[in-house]
Amino acid sequence: GRVIAPDASPSPVAGSITPLFEPRKEMRKLIQEVSAFARRYRRNFTVITQNGLALLTKSDSGDDTQALPARTYMRSIDGVLQEALFYGLPEMDKPTTKDRRDALLKLAGVGKQNGLKVLTLDYAKTPKAVDAAYKLGRAKGLVSFVAPAVGLEINTVPRYPRHPASANSTSIISLKSIKNFLYI
Repeated sequence: GRVIAPDASPSPVAGSITPLFEPRKEMRKLIQEVSAFARRYRRNFTVITQNGLALLTKSDSGDDTQALPARTYMRSIDGVLQEALFYGLPEMDKPTTKDRRDALLKLAGVGKQNGLKVLTLDYAKTPKAVDAAYKLGRAKGLVSFVAPAVGLEINTVPRYPRHPASANSTSIISLKSIKNFLYI
């Protein structure tokens, strides 16, 4: 038989190797295409992404430590919904870790600064944790919903609080005017 030895010659390409596929860039592109398609048929179509706060920034091509706002992407969406920003990760009724919360709040700030509505979906059952989650969201100017279950288990209107948090008595004409929401 024939023995094939690896080529010991140096690679003809010098420098760092850039990936052929950048998942965040591709996801931004997909969402922009969906948004453009939908708005071609319904101009006021609302696009809200879920758990995509990391898509709001992109790295500077010359400096990987520098994050820049992904403005073209943000113009194609109306809002972002982030799960377990304040409560529910690692588990129901438990506060989210400070590191995770701080990183997500920084990204949420980028969204707010660029005109996006930022919604939170936290997970808590006990009145104390539910109240804390709503209070934290309000303090940051976010629109919150606290679910008493996770994932597919979210299938009813919560029994607590008895009345919707941050009820809005005015007519809702766009995402910009909401004060609360229900996630089922």
